[in-house]
Amino acid sequence: MDPRLIGALALCWASQAPDAQPAPEPEDPDPEAETALAPAEEGGEAAHEVAFRYLVQFRPAERVANVRLRVEQRAPGLKRLRFHIDPAQHLDFRGDGNLEREDDSHVVWRPPEGGGTARWSARLDHLRDQKSYDARLTSRWALFRGSDLVPPAASRFVGGSTSVGTVRFELPKRWKLVTPAVEIGPGRYRIDTDRFFARPQGWMMAGRLRTVVFESAGVQVTVATPRKLGLELMELRTFLRFTLPSFRTLLGEMPDRIVIVGAGDPMWRGGLSGPRSLYVHADRPLVSKDGTSPILHELMHAFMRAVSKENGDWVVEGLAELYAVHLLHRAGGMSDAERDAAIAYLRKKGKGVRSLLAPRSTGRRTAKAVGVLDRLDRKIRERTGGDTSLDHVVRRLVESGAPITTAHFRQVVSDVVGEDMAPFFETHVAATP
Repeated sequence: MDPRLIGALALCWASQAPDAQPAPEPEDPDPEAETALAPAEEGGEAAHEVAFRYLVQFRPAERVANVRLRVEQRAPGLKRLRFHIDPAQHLDFRGDGNLEREDDSHVVWRPPEGGGTARWSARLDHLRDQKSYDARLTSRWALFRGSDLVPPAASRFVGGSTSVGTVRFELPKRWKLVTPAVEIGPGRYRIDTDRFFARPQGWMMAGRLRTVVFESAGVQVTVATPRKLGLELMELRTFLRFTLPSFRTLLGEMPDRIVIVGAGDPMWRGGLSGPRSLYVHADRPLVSKDGTSPILHELMHAFMRAVSKENGDWVVEGLAELYAVHLLHRAGGMSDAERDAAIAYLRKKGKGVRSLLAPRSTGRRTAKAVGVLDRLDRKIRERTGGDTSLDHVVRRLVESGAPITTAHFRQVVSDVVGEDMAPFFETHVAATP
């Protein structure tokens, strides 16, 4: 065996923690991300380009970041932004044109026809539970998501208009920034999105950091953590160097870059994915005692970018957990027997779950989903003479980019197999014994 692989495996298994928790679900999609298109008004309004320009200034002493959004448009393009805010996190909105607080969760801004500026403050300290944070600003570092700075918004604009976006960060002295966005100038980054309302997205970290940057399987990986009590950068780099090629083989197309950020307590002891990025707590093991991998689970979410709807969360979470085992096995980090034992453990854990159909899938339901998906994989191979597997289904899901529902997943499986798989789903998904 390659000495590098032996060393990596030693690091993986040494990282196991007896009290490790199963990897949690990824962030919910933006609640108001869909764009409402406004047709050109009578009188022949033409479509225009709208530029969203952000300035972010950190204020560690106040535990906030000040955000300025300047909308540039030569003629009416953007009509309205309806922000969906967290009233405890997004504060003190003010702006040109017409800006009003609609209710506790919504701020509506109608900028002037020639463009205008809106400002607010973002309180970055955000508790996920009673004692741990999923966003944090200290005197030495900040860990947050784009949505912590700029809340999602439904936009209304002249039909056919296009948009571009940039964000500039002003940092305290000796701070640096790690973000999945592409830098286009000193402290200035391009916002890549397929939505009209361009805003910063993904996990970011700023401050006095330790970082490592490396390439594996055509993906540039940047890992950032505080100088103290942070991630073990060299262990993580070694682990990802031998596991990322398995993602490439499975998915084919992958992002050209990904950012991983993490810190210790009092940050939340879990993992969460985002666009081209993920967060993981410093104490999460590379490989858990049950044979799954929290980091591979979240990478599967980050690379697939799957959104679940209509009781499809068991598919999204189940695939991430199943392939956290499969991809470690395919990379040489598990024997066949160890892979089978890991899946058997999860199958046993989910034994009491009768139905996979629920708005959210966590814990025992996700474990049950792993067992069902493993059974489905074997059924697909059996029906196709071994020529096709669950891998082909995963690629179809990624290629379509459609929200994953149970009905959509069943249709994709049926298309791959070449026959209606409804009986399997009725038996194993809707109500399992």
